[in-house]
Amino acid sequence: MRASLAIDTSTSRTLVSVILGDNEIWNKFQDGATAHGPALPTLVAEAIKKVRIDQVVVGMGPGPFTGLRVGIAFARTFSLARSIPVLGVCSLDAIALPIGDKDFIVTVDARRKEVYWARYINGIRQGEPNVNFPADVAGAKIYADLFPDMKALVALSEQHNVVMPYYLRRPDAVATASRPLITFRAARALDIPVLTSLDRQLFPYSPWSVAQFKEEFAGIPNTRHFLVAANEKEEIVGYAGVFAPVAGVEADITTVGVIEGYRKQGVATHFISQLENWSRTRGASAMMLEVRTDNTAAIRLYLSLGYLKISIRMNYYGPALDAQVLRKEL
Repeated sequence: MRASLAIDTSTSRTLVSVILGDNEIWNKFQDGATAHGPALPTLVAEAIKKVRIDQVVVGMGPGPFTGLRVGIAFARTFSLARSIPVLGVCSLDAIALPIGDKDFIVTVDARRKEVYWARYINGIRQGEPNVNFPADVAGAKIYADLFPDMKALVALSEQHNVVMPYYLRRPDAVATASRPLITFRAARALDIPVLTSLDRQLFPYSPWSVAQFKEEFAGIPNTRHFLVAANEKEEIVGYAGVFAPVAGVEADITTVGVIEGYRKQGVATHFISQLENWSRTRGASAMMLEVRTDNTAAIRLYLSLGYLKISIRMNYYGPALDAQVLRKEL
């Protein structure tokens, strides 16, 4: 049976559990809104004394920046050190799953007299989590100030993997430099018209059609994963996708595109890292991709990230448009 180390620091409580199969065999917590840093390693050290951990599941919020960051950074470091998968789950979903009401709202303290919240109908979250004043949250029965259920956290990781933390607020301190603010999120079907237009601009020699994008999105989240990057105006400035059919075979990075003005900002590097992480959770053995042989900037980036040139595909993108095939072992 698979042993999961479950961690959540999205609330004022530091929660750590070990889930073996469907059974919770260890669970402890420590309260304190500023105690996540010292509490988490102490709890984890005790949790793993008598069990070999196969994967880490971490609550991705919403939650205050510092506490949430402690849990996510710890989970990712632990997984990298042990070469095991790390999966992220919306913490509100792990609160909501055991409730069982037909139509309800879950809220947790967001400080600054606000709450993080989401609405659920028949157990399904309706849209993305939000942050508002309590008086502005209405429309269904409210369950307030509960904590994530760690068995639910692990169970939900079987269904989906949250890539980016739910911080929801802009930072209090922002850089004054001209570098644009870029955020990342999972792609949605509503993005397809924009993505189709951008694809024609970025890859005029072989753009994807609306039908091709729809076909890709039909595989989300089971065999495909798709991300977008957005600027401060929430305009999409980049996108990336991967196809991982079954465990034990290569995952295929199907596309990575970033528009002019947002390149050399680490967007593509972040995309690739997240696609690799998701592919690991699918059990992929390696990453594969094709890139035009004259796209030297992209090839240089991939080589810096550990990809190796393995072959050339002649006329892959059209007459005299050859592709360099790259591979990276996971």
